[in-house]
Order: sequence, then structure tokens, then C-alpha cells
Amino acid sequence: MSLEVSTRKAANIAIVDLSGRLTVGKDSGQLRETVRELLLNGHKRILLNMEEVNYVDSSGLAELVSSLTATAGRGGRLKLLNVHK
Repeated sequence: MSLEVSTRKAANIAIVDLSGRLTVGKDSGQLRETVRELLLNGHKRILLNMEEVNYVDSSGLAELVSSLTATAGRGGRLKLLNVHK
């Protein structure tokens, strides 16, 4: 199952709902692009909802770190929600 990404807004928080596998492959840049687009549009508070993510490999972890770094670099905050063990 590939990664599906959708965004929604609640108050002044951008919520990114992720579903599927966060792995290396054709969808690996999708999270990075979504976060970049949110930052370019002025969103500084981003919440990644990981409830429907069933697998994260090392490349997926790198995408999360990259998103965190990009958000912090613009003075924003990125948090994870519903992370599975």
C-alpha cells in the first residue's frame, strides 16, 4: 500500500493525515512536498496524524526528520499524533 497524504485545517493548525507505508519509493517525497507547501503558505504549526501509517522504514524516518528540520528552520513546530509502537 502506497502512502496517501491529505491535509485539513483546525484553528491555526495544519493537520496532515497519513495513511499507508512511509517508505522509500515513488511516494517518498510526497510528505516533504506537502510540508513544504504548507510552510510556503504560512502555516507554522503542523501536526502529522500517523494513525493510519502501518510501517515506517529508515527512508520514512528520514522524511520525518527532514519535515521537522524544514519546519523548525522557518520558526514553526511539527508534532506527531497517534504514533504506533
